[in-house]
Amino acid sequence: MKNSISLTKKQSMDFWRWYCTLSSLFKCGTMLLLLVFLASCSSVSSSEKSRLTVSGVEPNTAKTASVEAPAPEPGDIKVIDGVEFIYASNRRYMFTPYEPLNVWIRKDEYTPRMGENLLTRNAEETEHFRKLEERIKRLEEELKKMDAS
Repeated sequence: MKNSISLTKKQSMDFWRWYCTLSSLFKCGTMLLLLVFLASCSSVSSSEKSRLTVSGVEPNTAKTASVEAPAPEPGDIKVIDGVEFIYASNRRYMFTPYEPLNVWIRKDEYTPRMGENLLTRNAEETEHFRKLEERIKRLEEELKKMDAS
């Protein structure tokens, strides 16, 4: 009887040691995998880090000192041989391999997507709408004055 009790106690202690060891190894392994994942997701490559100065500004080099044409932004318009082109999002992006995010599209073939007009509103359009709203308010006030008299 005594031997059977001591055997179960010994077996349970061995299981507890095994569980603690496995638990600590699992925690260390998880932390190591997390550390490797975070290090691999760095947004600035090592070559870019070496070019940055202490202030965070790139030093002047021949490449950055030369005057370059600015990259087009969505909504930009250019005219080639009397035909207007607009720089807009590519409808085939992510459906066809090697398609860029934005492309030059003929303005007569371009139709904005549902959310594009909300995202690409420029100051001229908002100013135009503000002027129209002021004019409508003024006309409504004049109409009320005419109805009151």
